[in-house]
Amino acid sequence: MKRVTLLMAFILLALVLTGCTLTKDFEFDIEREFDVRHPHRTYSTVEDVDATEYSSDFEKYKEDLEDLELKAAYYTVTYNGNTSAQTVTHAVLSVDEIGGTIPVELSHVDNINLDSVLNTEIKLTVNSGGEDELIKLLEKSPYSARFTFDGTVTEEPVDFKVKFRLRFKVTYKKKII
Repeated sequence: MKRVTLLMAFILLALVLTGCTLTKDFEFDIEREFDVRHPHRTYSTVEDVDATEYSSDFEKYKEDLEDLELKAAYYTVTYNGNTSAQTVTHAVLSVDEIGGTIPVELSHVDNINLDSVLNTEIKLTVNSGGEDELIKLLEKSPYSARFTFDGTVTEEPVDFKVKFRLRFKVTYKKKII
């Protein structure tokens, strides 16, 4: 009995001295659809996102984030209200703090015929500067960012919808002893 008590005391002491850390990894998506309507060939739309609204785990563990990583980014054209020839000649998805004035490019596309990609999810190439800015904004309070989607199309008016999906991996780490 004495040995068991000593062993338990030793284990407890080892835990206290080394500490005990709880770690959890999870993934979640931020999805935002832009309704792009403008009477001219150029457009600019803005949407704000709050990461805590997209994942209950993120909301729960936000104060103890160890790492936040953008795993992938995608877009899907969900509606084209113009002709089948309508093409986006150049478009940029940028990120900034809400109320900020210096958006950083997250990704861009060139020469995309809207009908040819309608309802097809397409992976985006992500700009590292924009990725770093987005991570910086979502890792700290208020865990929010402003997305700006600007571009030019071949015909006016502009009338389409595009959904962006960003896949994140989160590592939560909390020292409990």
